[in-house]
Amino acid sequence: MKIKDPDLIADFEDEFYWNIDDESQKLKSIGFKIEIKRFSDLSWGIYGET
Repeated sequence: MKIKDPDLIADFEDEFYWNIDDESQKLKSIGFKIEIKRFSDLSWGIYGET
């Protein structure tokens, strides 16, 4: 893949990936109510309110 499409690989290397479990716990610890819905392996909906 690197040889075939190096720009795509560079895009993935620059991407920030969340750990949903860890980050939602951090948000909850500072008072947010969190609702998470998984639509697919790569698609999540996250709703938060204070």
